[in-house]
Amino acid sequence: MRDMYTNKDLFAHSQQQRANAWLYHDSKLLNDRDRIRALGFRTNLAPTRTLYNKHASDPAARDCRRCGERPETAFHILQECEVINLSRQERCNFVSRQIARLGKEKVPGATVTEEKVITTKEGVHLKPDLVLQVGEEVVIVYVAVT
Repeated sequence: MRDMYTNKDLFAHSQQQRANAWLYHDSKLLNDRDRIRALGFRTNLAPTRTLYNKHASDPAARDCRRCGERPETAFHILQECEVINLSRQERCNFVSRQIARLGKEKVPGATVTEEKVITTKEGVHLKPDLVLQVGEEVVIVYVAVT
């Protein structure tokens, strides 16, 4: 099945069980409609103009319908498009605050740190949205919303 798609990283997430737990069919976190949309973004098959118009003769048919500056890809929509950036950031911050609140309420003894800069041994600086720690177990959370 992997060879049917042009995106080599389509199934890169498949071995990340914990990171995919929110997508499981028995998860209470999403209704079925939202789960299908999330799977589309997770597998880079979201309904974007680049995907639908990949064989169009006019390259402008693939441009972002909001800003018109770049091809409309999932990455562009979620990370680059200035027209929707502020509302996306507000939704992301809201979801992040809710996860932090629920982590503190539902997990006794959990320590929740928001947007802390972490430096790796190699000197790389990371800034995850949340770090949840319970004893020796640490969960790093990056929130992405559509």
